[in-house]
Order: sequence, then structure tokens, then C-alpha cells
Amino acid sequence: MGIGVGLAFDAVTSYISGTDNSSLTTVANAAGGEAVAATLPTQKKPRTGAAGGGPSKDKTSVASKYNHSAYQNKRISLKQWHLISKLLRRFPYLGLGLSFSELVNALYERYGKEAVDKELNSNCGG
Repeated sequence: MGIGVGLAFDAVTSYISGTDNSSLTTVANAAGGEAVAATLPTQKKPRTGAAGGGPSKDKTSVASKYNHSAYQNKRISLKQWHLISKLLRRFPYLGLGLSFSELVNALYERYGKEAVDKELNSNCGG
């Protein structure tokens, strides 16, 4: 599902900017869409409540489930498990921020360049 969202986002930014995105950009958008989808809290947790008594949500991500499974099956250490968990919690925000940046860039490509060129031409007597 995330790959499809990434490809749709790629098509939208390409349409907005009026240019074709490079193959690398298309692949990056598809991978980014999948990574964000895998790290968003969309899965039901089997239990809720934090060991420290703090609030815990009733949702988790697909990636977090795999991380937990890897730790339980002794494929990663406790330190690695904590580090991966920290990164997974921040990844959706990073991905959404990068997507927003790319959208702003596409809008600039479409509308900003024309406005800047028009302003420069009118000030330079062109």
C-alpha cells in the first residue's frame, strides 16, 4: 500500500511541477511511501499500558512488530531493539516532512520560477 501511495505522490509532484521526475526520484518516492506506511501506528497491539506506568497507545506499526519479534527471538540485542524503536517512532514525521518539502519544491517549479522570471524581466526592461 505504501508503495502505491509513494508512486501516486510522485505522479502528483510531477504533474504539479510540469516536469517528469527522474527514475531515482520515482524510486525514492515509492520507497519513502512504503517506509512511512510501515512505521505509522496502524496495527492493533495485543496489550496496552506501559511498564513504567506511563500512557501507552493501543496501536503500533508493522515495523515495530517485526522489531519486537526480532528481539524476542534473540536476533537483536536489547540495545539494538531500543535504538530501532526510537528511530521507528520518528520516521513517519521525517518522511512526512520530506514529502512536504518535495511538494513545496514542485509548487515552486510550477509557479515560483514563472513569478521570479516575470519580476526579473520587468525590472530589467525585458
